[in-house]
Amino acid sequence: MATKSEIKEKIESRESKKEGYESIKQTLEEQLGILITEQNKLLENIKNPIAKYKLAGESSDDWKGANYDTAKYKKCDIESALSGYDGDIGTLKGEISQAIEELETAISDLKSEIADLWEEYDAAPDDDDSNDSDDGEG
Repeated sequence: MATKSEIKEKIESRESKKEGYESIKQTLEEQLGILITEQNKLLENIKNPIAKYKLAGESSDDWKGANYDTAKYKKCDIESALSGYDGDIGTLKGEISQAIEELETAISDLKSEIADLWEEYDAAPDDDDSNDSDDGEG
């Protein structure tokens, strides 16, 4: 049977690992929040205004200047790039969320393991008790 000091070392090791996971999880949650904020800014300030912008005036017959076709193609290029970017953001958000879930599971497992180790610690012999029984005297 392990001694209290050996079990205490295991507990400290697991606690350290848990704290590391919690730190990573916090960082990921913060970055996910920033990513969502920036995505919303992109939508509000760039994507929506570009989609609503009429290149030829209100009725599309009001004005079609010499650069109308070029502008139409450039607008399509921008919309396409923004859609691709939006898809990449969605993928990244999904990957970050998955990593957060995995960290939550690992943290929960470590908490359970730590609780079990504390129970083992309470039942373990003191360090000096195990030394007395090992020396053959008594």
